[in-house]
Amino acid sequence: MSVLISDIRVYGAADMPEADGNTVGGAIDFTKRIEFGVPLGSPPFTATTHQTVSSSASDTATKITFSGRDSTGVIHSETLALNGQTKVTSANSYERLLSALASGAASAFGLSTPGGTQAVGDIALISSTAAASGTAQNAANATSSTPAYIELQSGQGADVQAGMVIQITNNTPTGAEYQLRRILAVNPGGLGADYVAVDRNWGTVPTSGTTYSVYPGMHFELAGSSGGTALSGTATQVLGVTRLFVGSAADVAGGSNRTYYEKVFVNNNNEATALTGATVEIAGDSPALPPGAALDVGLPSALDDTATIANRQTAPAAVTFTVQPATVAVPGGNLPASAGAGSAAGSLAVWLRLDLAAGSAAYEGSPGASLQTQGSST
Repeated sequence: MSVLISDIRVYGAADMPEADGNTVGGAIDFTKRIEFGVPLGSPPFTATTHQTVSSSASDTATKITFSGRDSTGVIHSETLALNGQTKVTSANSYERLLSALASGAASAFGLSTPGGTQAVGDIALISSTAAASGTAQNAANATSSTPAYIELQSGQGADVQAGMVIQITNNTPTGAEYQLRRILAVNPGGLGADYVAVDRNWGTVPTSGTTYSVYPGMHFELAGSSGGTALSGTATQVLGVTRLFVGSAADVAGGSNRTYYEKVFVNNNNEATALTGATVEIAGDSPALPPGAALDVGLPSALDDTATIANRQTAPAAVTFTVQPATVAVPGGNLPASAGAGSAAGSLAVWLRLDLAAGSAAYEGSPGASLQTQGSST
């Protein structure tokens, strides 16, 4: 069995503040997922309202607290109570989302605990305007070598990106409606320009009569997956989603350069197969970072690292950073197979270093940094 794109997840660390004076790092936290995708408004990224929704009609006591920037750059925060499969719309318009917490999460990212009842379905915070809507051509659950996918209406692969959320919008076949999945890749493994890989198997596999909509936003998935199959238990239910380096800023022109550090974890959730000869790399930034800014990678000397730093402007000890793009070998070479939900045996800490020259321009980033984990499997 191959390690699939849906088996490799990027999770958060125990401490991920959005302020400069607090502890950063610690152990892997499977309830936090890092968003490198497109949690923005609709292209060309003008501000729009956002909506909460669940795949389950019973999620009426679940809440999402979130923050984002409006078109002027001002940060707003609000809390929305879900109404099951009926969308609930935000009071503010957001050009880009920054971070969000769902019921069951502890306070994190500078956001307070939202309260409410932990979701029983997949839930999402999505733009009020879809990036694409159409009728599927084809879909399938994962095989030993191919992730779960859906083939979009002809030509729509060009309209969507990794990180967007897809919602099934009709009941064809019976039981398909309201399913939510996160898009992991467009044209995975060269399947075709309109194929998109999703984060785990479908509960009811869509068919050629299934309709859907795709939205920029944040997806709070119920579980990680091994070979497409959801890991058992709730240890990997996502309760918090964040962009990296939220609230970091360059000094004014003529001032001092600033360097920020953030810790995330790459984890192999495949319960049968190790990823061997593994490397990590920031393969690209899209669009390019502003002049005077750089994002680089450093790895500790062993897996399952739990080190912290005093604050996000303090360099981690015994970590050497590699200027990107360039592959960085995983300590020991492999990401071992998972022992199940919440298994940290194969977790790889990745320190990210953001250098900002004084006067660096603001950066939206869409889709942003492409942190890629590669290796071999059978």
